[in-house]
Amino acid sequence: MTTRELLAEHSAVVRNLVEKLRRILNETMPEADERVAVGWHALTYHDPEAGYICGIFPFEDHVKIYFEHGVMLDDPAKVLQGTTQQTRFVMVSKAADIRPAPLRLLIGEAIAVTSRIRRARARSKRPPSS
Repeated sequence: MTTRELLAEHSAVVRNLVEKLRRILNETMPEADERVAVGWHALTYHDPEAGYICGIFPFEDHVKIYFEHGVMLDDPAKVLQGTTQQTRFVMVSKAADIRPAPLRLLIGEAIAVTSRIRRARARSKRPPSS
């Protein structure tokens, strides 16, 4: 499935919000791989080193960017929402809700946090040195 196909059922407003968010994500992490996650009905972003960082999830009248390890992110602009044990999201209902500077900071921090988690997991899987 393509991005266009994923977004086809959504309103022009939602498609426009997704495109604005995609632009910010692609500018902030140009090395990331954008994938259509059909089962999640989302666009997911994967850093070459850190792996899955976040996803854009379009809904009927809004869009959410979910950060995989959002609970660990510093959020001085107070844009993150959610109460789960791991993820946090930014909800966007209109173009004015998109705040590029705080989003860029969250994306950068999400890459750093997820990289640290991945390295720690890799170290814990190594056999002990003899």
